[in-house]
Amino acid sequence: MPIMFWPAFTELVSTPAYRILVVQRSAHVVPRRLFASVEVEKAFISAIWDHLSEAARARSPKAAAYLAAA
Repeated sequence: MPIMFWPAFTELVSTPAYRILVVQRSAHVVPRRLFASVEVEKAFISAIWDHLSEAARARSPKAAAYLAAA
């Protein structure tokens, strides 16, 4: 598997069932059921958020709202 650098991540999409990391034209799907708790999920999203560019954050409003709801 190729190494991906943080600038390659272009968006973090949130759906009721999945977290989707968009990397240019590809996507990495993470089912929400894999997280042991809401706290673990929030830590995962927060860690990714800390590395996203401002442009990627602007394209990820649902992720921003999820983090802000804490």
